[in-house]
This record gives sequence, structure tokens and C-alpha cells, in this order.
Amino acid sequence: MNHEKVLDIVVVLLLIAVIVGVGGYLFKTKADFTGSFLRTFNLAEDPLSTEGFVPVTVKMVGDDLSFIHNCREVSAAITAERAYGLHLVVQKRTLVRPTTYDLLYDLVEGFGIKPRMVKIYRLESGIYAADLIIEQGNKLLKIDTRPSDALAIAFKTNTEAYAEEKAFEEDGKKIC
Repeated sequence: MNHEKVLDIVVVLLLIAVIVGVGGYLFKTKADFTGSFLRTFNLAEDPLSTEGFVPVTVKMVGDDLSFIHNCREVSAAITAERAYGLHLVVQKRTLVRPTTYDLLYDLVEGFGIKPRMVKIYRLESGIYAADLIIEQGNKLLKIDTRPSDALAIAFKTNTEAYAEEKAFEEDGKKIC
């Protein structure tokens, strides 16, 4: 089986995992759903560019994700289930049976996929979304996902997370 076919299979499996957790949520919002969570990018666009984005530290307090940059904090609510899963990831704990995050990580590792970065941005509706940029061989893919799902992979693989700078300007709360 060649690498392109393997990558296609991995992407399908990742999408199934994300859709199982996200599908109903997207259809209840005004999110831009194009039929695929894979986002293509213009060849002139550099998907690894951090222009307009800043590196963030991620903190969890209860069921809230907080993104911190330069003494400013932006919070995003997540479900209790997602929060619990992220707490397990951060604490490097596993359950008797694998979680969805464990499954995603095993797929990433097993197929030699390298997560390159997470970009978190704010939709017009005030909901936060993320792009998980992954690489396998000479292919880059941008996958539209929830920040919690992208961050679970980022935590497990020590991948950098970035958030839109304007989110800190518009919604950021001074914390120091």
C-alpha cells in the first residue's frame, strides 16, 4: 500500500472520529460546512504561516479552555466530556479502554503523521474553531476541528498552538 493511499485512509478515519463527536454540533450552528472537514488552501497561502496569530499557553479550569498570551486571556467553554478527556491527556493518564483522543493519537503515530501546528480562531458567532495542520511525507493537510480536539493531539505530540491575535484584542481579559 503506497503512502498516498495510507494518508487517505488515515484522513478518513480521523474524519470519522471527528464527525462522531462534532457532527450534530456543526449542524446546529451557523458554521460554514462544506461537506468536508478537510480544508484546501490556495497554493500562494502558506498554511504554516503564523501571520495574525500568536503563540499561546493553554490552561484548563473546570470546563473552560483558556488561551493566554502577553497577560491576556481568552476563554472558550467546552463540554464536560471534552474537558474530562483533555484532563486525562494533560495528566498523561489512560483509562482501561482507549478514549477518542487515544485513538486519534494512535492513528497519528501509527501512520507517521506529524502534527505541525494548531491555529485557533473565532467564528463570527463567537464560537472558537481550530485548524490542525498535519504533515505526512510531502503532503500538508489542514483539518477543521474543535480547539479541544486539536489541542488533545497537540498536547500528546508537543505541537505548538497559536490563536488569532484579534481574539485577544476583542475578547481578551487582562490577567496580570
